[in-house]
Amino acid sequence: MTLTADEARQRCALITVSHYDLRFDLGDFADTGAFRARSVVRFLCDEPGASTWIDLVSRTVDRVQLNGVELDPSAVVHGERVELPGLSGYNVLLVESTHDAGSGRGLSRSVDSSDGTVYAWTQFQPYDARRAFACFDQPDLKAPFTISAVVPRAWTCVSNGVACLVADNSRTRTWTFTETPPLATYVVALCAGAFHVVSGHADDVTIRLHARQSLAALLERDAGELIDLTRQGLEFFGREFGLPYPSVSYDYVFLPDQPGAMENFGCVTWGDGALYRSAPTDAQRARRTSVLLHEMAHMWFGNLVTPAWWDGLWLNESFATWAGTWAACSLAGSTDPWMRFLMTREARAYSADESVTSHPIAVEIVDVDAAEANFDMVTYVKGASVLRQLVAWVGEAQFVDGLRRYFKRYAWQSADLGALLDEVGQASGRDLRAWADEWLYRAGVNTLEVVAPVRAGRYGEVSVRQYGGGGPRPHRIGLGIYDNSSGDALELRETIELDLTAPTSTVKALASARPAAVLLPNDGNLTFAKVRLDDTSARGLIAGAHTLPTSLSRAVALTALRGMVFDGQLAAADLVRVAMRCVLIDPDAAAVSQLLAVAVEAATVFSPAHARDEALQEVAGGCVTAYAAGTDTEMRRTLALGLAQSATSEEQLAALQELLPTADESLRWAALTRLAALGRLTEDMVVAQLDRDPKPDTTARAAAVRAACPETAAKAAALERILGDRQLPVSIVRQLADALWQPGQEDLLRPFAAQYLAALPELLADTSSASLRNIVGHTFPSFGIDDEFLERARRIEARLDAPLAARNSLTDKLWFIEGVLRARKVQRAPRGRAAAPGPA
Repeated sequence: MTLTADEARQRCALITVSHYDLRFDLGDFADTGAFRARSVVRFLCDEPGASTWIDLVSRTVDRVQLNGVELDPSAVVHGERVELPGLSGYNVLLVESTHDAGSGRGLSRSVDSSDGTVYAWTQFQPYDARRAFACFDQPDLKAPFTISAVVPRAWTCVSNGVACLVADNSRTRTWTFTETPPLATYVVALCAGAFHVVSGHADDVTIRLHARQSLAALLERDAGELIDLTRQGLEFFGREFGLPYPSVSYDYVFLPDQPGAMENFGCVTWGDGALYRSAPTDAQRARRTSVLLHEMAHMWFGNLVTPAWWDGLWLNESFATWAGTWAACSLAGSTDPWMRFLMTREARAYSADESVTSHPIAVEIVDVDAAEANFDMVTYVKGASVLRQLVAWVGEAQFVDGLRRYFKRYAWQSADLGALLDEVGQASGRDLRAWADEWLYRAGVNTLEVVAPVRAGRYGEVSVRQYGGGGPRPHRIGLGIYDNSSGDALELRETIELDLTAPTSTVKALASARPAAVLLPNDGNLTFAKVRLDDTSARGLIAGAHTLPTSLSRAVALTALRGMVFDGQLAAADLVRVAMRCVLIDPDAAAVSQLLAVAVEAATVFSPAHARDEALQEVAGGCVTAYAAGTDTEMRRTLALGLAQSATSEEQLAALQELLPTADESLRWAALTRLAALGRLTEDMVVAQLDRDPKPDTTARAAAVRAACPETAAKAAALERILGDRQLPVSIVRQLADALWQPGQEDLLRPFAAQYLAALPELLADTSSASLRNIVGHTFPSFGIDDEFLERARRIEARLDAPLAARNSLTDKLWFIEGVLRARKVQRAPRGRAAAPGPA
């Protein structure tokens, strides 16, 4: 049963929640997976005598007492709601219930496969707190919480408050935590288990990191770095937002089954894949920093000030994404985080915003099911890009001043988009209503294209045209003007800043100017827009993008070229060549990791089958050349991993083998996967690596290696686990799927792709597991498919009976596959360019 926006508004208008007192009994949880909850809720009612309900999903409801009167559970429990009749002005409700462990929803149970140790953890966003205790489960009914838990004596317990009392019993221990400030139910947290714990401090804040015992060595390895980054982040946000972090504790809990990370107040849960099994690369550190700062930003935006309803989900997540990247730039002292953001996330958001599932950033959310369907690239990534565009438009100082006003005014309350825009508008002196109408309430991505006619060796009237996206929007962009007078490198002549508002905007500064080698719209990536290159600029970038002066400019160029590949206007081989030239000159290992990802995707996913080996050989050859020429250890690690993804020729495979004796375990597993895909793996090699690397989860990595083998039995075993084992963590499902769908194995994979399609309807109809909500995005085949496969998938999509989030995930994936198949039909870079669509 879902919760509608109308129901939530009516309930919020009727009651005010004063306090929750929660007690959980997990004494038998390790053995049975069951727990008991006792929820005492104090709340006011504006209309004495009225009725309402409290949300609860449980195995049994054992007791309901309202204002001292025992109510018969069989009479008041209706599905997932407990009816509360005849309310007083002030009410005290007691509900006792018994629950089963969830699977990523509510209170879940994770078992470490390496030692059998059990861990308990919660995930409540958006509407799953009710699966662990009776509550008014909507974001605007905030209240303080006092939480206690009975757990086995050997366990540590973590929650939103600070443990203030720990009482031992014969076989259990009761933990009691200090009262929290007013919180929304979805950010309440309880984690328990025999965690290994490392502590540190940031001024008056105690920082604690928790992980399963089998990962103790990895936690110890990374703890100093994570504590130091947390200290820097809390200082940065406290200073910039004008309010210090509002607690004296900040906990991280790393868990095997958490698919991402969750911003519970003062108790952030992470998938423990973030504790990399080998020493993290610079790219992995950058990725982890991004997540850490994203979740930390939520302590202010989302926890301190909470959206009144899930139509504010986009702002919650977009703000955290923008703020995390903004903070990373300050802490790193460079703009490289925005380069990584563009290449890893924003480039894909352009495609998502062209899909039929695209929606306005700010959209009416009629119920919680619709909210779950909007945890997507538009919400997280386009929204963050648009906020960056707003910052560029109003000025960073003015935007931050507006944020400070917002946090001060609405601290520990709920607020909506209008409240934020009012504060930023007052700080900047701008009326943001028109901006919001054009950017937030209209779906679709604009495409920016420079029209630059040349007559008698001079530009005529140069203009920037924007089309698509339902009409023009206001954009502030940089137009990079690049020459190659030396013939060897692109040199920046100037950057022209433009405010675009009309379908066509004239660039007066280029009237009668001599032509440039490249005109690069959105240089600096200040707005959210696709870039369509003119013919001259496309040729100039294919030849010389690697000579652009900054990593961000190179990222803008590569993203534009990738878009042309996806749209069927450029051969994937050209993108491979450009990306690898950038690899050879970029001094930053984290940037090179992203460049290699672009090159490998182009060589495998976008290349036609007959051209794939040649493209992969170009990637691997570049890695070998750069590795031999370099001396930086971190860069060499990154290049070696690139080689492990692409080695094809005998010489390249020999070069990979030469690296293995001194390689870390991540490289060795990656190399085994590549050897398996090429049919060169023996079981003895897998056994030897398992003996060499006894860390937890290596059996899963071994299963993924075997799944890459070009053998029917290996593929069948992997697909059976993906489709049938509902207890597999998302991280392991993804490893198996990545290994299963191998380029170069098309004939072998076709029947398995068909089997996958046939299983999808039943798989996606299962709502019991949170991980299934996004399983399509992790497991859908990219190889062994063709146009006929796409048509079959479309027919399944048309009659799919599944939650909206699952249906949207499938639709988005089919949109991507359509682009993949289109790209594979381009045999060479076209001399001309397909006509751009006209203005919308």
